Amino acid sequence: MSVPRPLRLFLLLLLLFPAVSACVTAWEVGYAALAWWQWALIALLPVLAWLWLRHFSALGCSGACPPPHTPARASDRSPRHAARKSSRRTG
Repeated sequence: MSVPRPLRLFLLLLLLFPAVSACVTAWEVGYAALAWWQWALIALLPVLAWLWLRHFSALGCSGACPPPHTPARASDRSPRHAARKSSRRTG
Protein backbone atom coordinates (compact mmCIF):
# COMPACT_ATOMS: atom_id res chain seq x y z
CA MET A 1 0.00 0.00 0.00
CA SER A 2 1.40 3.35 -1.02
CA VAL A 3 1.28 6.42 1.17
CA PRO A 4 -0.39 9.36 -0.62
CA ARG A 5 1.93 12.17 -1.70
CA PRO A 6 0.31 14.89 0.50
CA LEU A 7 0.73 12.68 3.55
CA ARG A 8 4.40 12.08 2.72
CA LEU A 9 4.91 15.83 2.38
CA PHE A 10 3.16 16.44 5.70
CA LEU A 11 5.35 13.87 7.47
CA LEU A 12 8.50 15.30 5.91
CA LEU A 13 7.61 18.85 6.92
CA LEU A 14 6.71 17.59 10.39
CA LEU A 15 10.43 16.82 10.80
CA LEU A 16 11.93 19.49 8.54
CA PHE A 17 10.52 22.57 10.28
CA PRO A 18 11.69 21.56 13.79
CA ALA A 19 15.08 20.63 12.30
CA VAL A 20 15.47 24.12 10.84
CA SER A 21 14.33 25.60 14.14
CA ALA A 22 16.88 23.51 16.06
CA CYS A 23 19.60 24.62 13.65
CA VAL A 24 18.73 28.29 14.20
CA THR A 25 18.64 27.73 17.98
CA ALA A 26 22.08 26.12 17.84
CA TRP A 27 23.39 29.03 15.82
CA GLU A 28 21.97 31.70 18.14
CA VAL A 29 22.37 30.11 21.58
CA GLY A 30 25.08 27.54 21.03
CA TYR A 31 25.28 23.81 20.73
CA ALA A 32 25.58 23.25 24.49
CA ALA A 33 21.95 24.27 25.01
CA LEU A 34 20.56 21.61 22.70
CA ALA A 35 18.68 18.50 23.81
CA TRP A 36 19.42 15.06 22.34
CA TRP A 37 16.45 15.20 19.99
CA GLN A 38 17.60 18.58 18.63
CA TRP A 39 20.99 17.03 17.88
CA ALA A 40 19.23 14.24 16.01
CA LEU A 41 17.20 16.74 13.98
CA ILE A 42 20.31 18.72 13.09
CA ALA A 43 22.00 15.50 11.99
CA LEU A 44 18.96 14.66 9.81
CA LEU A 45 18.66 18.16 8.34
CA PRO A 46 20.72 17.51 5.17
CA VAL A 47 18.74 14.33 4.40
CA LEU A 48 15.40 16.03 5.05
CA ALA A 49 16.37 19.01 2.90
CA TRP A 50 17.50 16.70 0.08
CA LEU A 51 14.23 14.75 0.22
CA TRP A 52 12.23 17.94 0.06
CA LEU A 53 14.29 19.41 -2.79
CA ARG A 54 14.31 16.18 -4.77
CA HIS A 55 10.71 15.07 -4.41
CA PHE A 56 8.55 18.06 -3.46
CA SER A 57 10.27 21.25 -4.60
CA ALA A 58 9.79 22.77 -8.03
CA LEU A 59 13.59 22.82 -8.33
CA GLY A 60 13.85 19.04 -8.11
CA CYS A 61 11.17 18.27 -10.64
CA SER A 62 13.48 16.95 -13.35
CA GLY A 63 12.29 13.47 -14.29
CA ALA A 64 9.30 13.17 -12.01
CA CYS A 65 7.26 15.87 -13.77
CA PRO A 66 6.97 15.19 -17.48
CA PRO A 67 6.01 18.14 -19.65
CA PRO A 68 2.43 18.34 -20.88
CA HIS A 69 1.61 16.39 -24.02
CA THR A 70 3.20 17.98 -27.06
CA PRO A 71 1.92 17.28 -30.56
CA ALA A 72 4.00 14.92 -32.67
CA ARG A 73 6.40 16.43 -35.14
CA ALA A 74 5.55 16.30 -38.83
CA SER A 75 8.59 14.10 -39.48
CA ASP A 76 7.21 11.52 -37.02
CA ARG A 77 4.07 11.12 -39.13
CA SER A 78 5.83 10.67 -42.44
CA PRO A 79 5.51 7.29 -44.23
CA ARG A 80 9.28 6.94 -44.33
CA HIS A 81 9.48 7.31 -40.55
CA ALA A 82 6.75 4.69 -40.09
CA ALA A 83 8.63 2.29 -42.37
CA ARG A 84 11.86 2.76 -40.38
CA LYS A 85 9.95 2.22 -37.16
CA SER A 86 8.36 -1.01 -38.38
CA SER A 87 11.67 -2.34 -39.73
CA ARG A 88 13.24 -1.85 -36.29
CA ARG A 89 10.57 -4.01 -34.68
CA THR A 90 11.00 -6.89 -37.14
CA GLY A 91 14.77 -6.73 -37.35
